[in-house]
Amino acid sequence: MSVPAVTVERVPVPEWANDLILRRPDQVDLLILPQRVRDGLGEYGMDDLVGVKTLRAAGVRADWAHSEPEDRTVASEYSADVAVSVVLFVGQSLAQEGVVEAARWLLARVRQALAGRPDRKTSAPVVVQVNRLTLEGDRREIEGLRVTGHDEQVVGVVTALLQGGPAPK
Repeated sequence: MSVPAVTVERVPVPEWANDLILRRPDQVDLLILPQRVRDGLGEYGMDDLVGVKTLRAAGVRADWAHSEPEDRTVASEYSADVAVSVVLFVGQSLAQEGVVEAARWLLARVRQALAGRPDRKTSAPVVVQVNRLTLEGDRREIEGLRVTGHDEQVVGVVTALLQGGPAPK
């Protein structure tokens, strides 16, 4: 029996993430969310902080969920259980150029994390959570999807979700 290269599962969006996202869904096209929130501060990895700057330089309206510098901190500890962990929120207004740039940034990040790993299938996984806004009538809801894999195929699946592709049933 073979193991799927990439899995996609629906996941609950934490209340703190919902609150951060719904504060400004129309101000940005792509938000990078913290790995966690402690004492009201968003904990971001260094790659998350650099990622926003890279995406902005490429013309994407990107930001951190905690937009004020005093509201975020850089996480000093990293998990060996995960090669790459990114949590994104994509707004409905993300244009195709923004999708391309986000995918390019994510691919570079995955390649860097996987470089030098002899057996990727047994190494720590790449995990990307995509949160996206769904509108049903007057109701706004955040849909959480976790994409997990051990190689660059994760980026292809994430790109399809960023483009508004259907979530798995």
